[in-house]
Amino acid sequence: MEKIKRKEMEFLSRRASILEKAEKIFAQKGFHNTSVAEIANASGFAIGSLYQFFEGKDDLYETMINQKLDQLYADLKAAVDAQGLLIGKLEAFIRTQFRFVQENHDFWRLFIRREDVNFNKSGTTFKERMLRHHLSDIDFISEVIRKGSSRKNIPAGAFRDIGCALVGMINGFKFRCIFEPKDAYSLDGKVQVVLDIFLKGVGHEL
Repeated sequence: MEKIKRKEMEFLSRRASILEKAEKIFAQKGFHNTSVAEIANASGFAIGSLYQFFEGKDDLYETMINQKLDQLYADLKAAVDAQGLLIGKLEAFIRTQFRFVQENHDFWRLFIRREDVNFNKSGTTFKERMLRHHLSDIDFISEVIRKGSSRKNIPAGAFRDIGCALVGMINGFKFRCIFEPKDAYSLDGKVQVVLDIFLKGVGHEL
């Protein structure tokens, strides 16, 4: 049993290493210009050995995208759920998004490329997956705001508009960080900026 567990852990560790190397190459060259041979070489595996972990380049790419986004959602939910008051939940939502971008800069560069890659297992494309990610963000924070609001007479659609506005602001800061060279623009200290603009507006500053 211990031997099986050790082998499983070794398999997962090697798989994670391949995904990490592939992420950097995909970010630099794009999906279509990246070969399995490049990923295998960067990971220290023979091409044949790589197919022990993934069915092919498409499977590797889809797995990488889904793992990253699933991890982001898990981090967001944990961070938001850990807070009691609505303002704490909003701050946690913004902070987690910004931290994830800075820690996964290469991954978000894939988003900029917007390549039309088909995800065979889910039957969607990369663009569709990222659109679902965006809408899920809005749905999630809209519901958090609705539950935390003291004003229960606001129409449900209004909460979605509010959530959409917050996600739009967050994405604006995220895209600046992604588009500029790595480490040229930091999201550190921007959480309170977004929170202040979202809660207070900028009219009084103009």
